[in-house]
Amino acid sequence: MKRKLIARRLARRFLFATCLCASSFIVGEAQDAPDLNQHLARARALAAVSKLDAAIAELDGIRRGAGDDVARDVATIMLMGMQFERGDYGQAQLLLDEAFNLRSSRGEKSKQLYFALAGQLMNGARARLERFRQFGLNVRADDLPDEVRKDLDQLRRLLEHVIEQAQRIRAEGGSDSESAALIEDAAGARMTLARDAAERAAWQARVAEARQWLVITEPRLASLRPVTPPGFDLSGRAMGGSARFSAADASREASVRATGLDESHSTPSASTSASAQAKSAAPASETMRDERSMDGSPDEPKEIGADLIARAIQRVPPIYPTPAKIARVTGTVIVHLIVGEDGNVEKVVRSTGPALLRQAAEEAARRWRFRIDTVNGKRVRLSGFISFTFSL
Repeated sequence: MKRKLIARRLARRFLFATCLCASSFIVGEAQDAPDLNQHLARARALAAVSKLDAAIAELDGIRRGAGDDVARDVATIMLMGMQFERGDYGQAQLLLDEAFNLRSSRGEKSKQLYFALAGQLMNGARARLERFRQFGLNVRADDLPDEVRKDLDQLRRLLEHVIEQAQRIRAEGGSDSESAALIEDAAGARMTLARDAAERAAWQARVAEARQWLVITEPRLASLRPVTPPGFDLSGRAMGGSARFSAADASREASVRATGLDESHSTPSASTSASAQAKSAAPASETMRDERSMDGSPDEPKEIGADLIARAIQRVPPIYPTPAKIARVTGTVIVHLIVGEDGNVEKVVRSTGPALLRQAAEEAARRWRFRIDTVNGKRVRLSGFISFTFSL
């Protein structure tokens, strides 16, 4: 009897302990969301004061413990920026390779993560190049210290690795525009790091090849008047003239300004909190001519103005994605459109910019409507783009 009584007591204690552990686990699960935000905020704060090792430790903890792919991806994107800032190109490549190798198991999500990481890597590479310029370093100089030479060689190899992976993704199909844009970006940075004139010429040819690939993916529709595109600074903010409008829908998380291109190319004013600016211009390299008559009009149709913002009769602001807000992702998304004869967006051809922001920009762009011109009394279709700049 004593043995049975002791056994029952032990069983009750074990059951109580098990329930207590389960309750703690449930409470812990309920606290995951606020804890995640706290850890991300702490990582950002530590990085801001150059405590990169501590910030990286926070993000590594999130990646190991997060049960949600979105949270893990946000931490990974932030981690890429910090590893690059620390100059640890090896760890940056490991993060990139991890996303690259997941593309078969996670499908489109892994590709989105890969392009987001690659974009973060390119931001880091541009910041690195700008740092060299700030300190007056010539990457072609023969008298560079060994440490600098080693850093440059590692950066060159990493950029070449990105180009190789982007080419493999492009060969698999389904991401032609994103891959070509990444190849162009990485090849341009690699060209800047060329050791001599011959190497620079070789990489310049790679840049031209990537641009040509981007051009042939565009449809040959109505002719657009060439307009010089606005410049871009290293932070990714577009610099151009402004023709603004205010979004009336107060329920939206992001407000948007539409800006066309004026002759002065003045700098836009600062964005308000969680705002997005929309700008439009058409680069000469991406304007298309209709080589055949689509609607009975002559082979050389009337030139259509390239300022799609000026033609917009319905403008819809994008909603700032929550994961992008958490990760503090900002930047410009350029959305290339085909506008049908009825003025509605017929197709989103492609978009370029931070991966976490592209879908929001594309969804907003699809709801825009435009005024259409006529050629010989018949409406024509348009090909052009608008851009949204997201800032917090």
